[in-house]
Amino acid sequence: MTYSEIENRLVERLREYLPGYEVLSYPNKPEDFQFTHPTATILVIYQSTQYVKGASMINYEIHIISRSLKGEHGYDLLERVREIVTKDFELNGTKFFVTNEQQYDYFDGKWFYKISISLPFLTLQGY
Repeated sequence: MTYSEIENRLVERLREYLPGYEVLSYPNKPEDFQFTHPTATILVIYQSTQYVKGASMINYEIHIISRSLKGEHGYDLLERVREIVTKDFELNGTKFFVTNEQQYDYFDGKWFYKISISLPFLTLQGY
């Protein structure tokens, strides 16, 4: 699977389980992104790949922009997103796991959260 295919699968999965929220791939021009959803928007982006002989990790980030710190659209949403991408969701026979989670910014009435996830995969000989 390509980076884009994996990202698209993550977006589809989150949209399926969180129909009341806007779920998108991270925009090509983040500076032009307008947060207009009444409660929260979820953005998915490929972050990096770590290559180790035989097995590697592909890393993604899920950003949540919310108008709430706590409750249904804050901490509870963060926990739901984590569960959606790690429980009963496999790609090529492996599951994502969380490597980091944090609230990283606040301004203009918006809270910014980030969940970092990794997907282990086998690499071909010679890579």
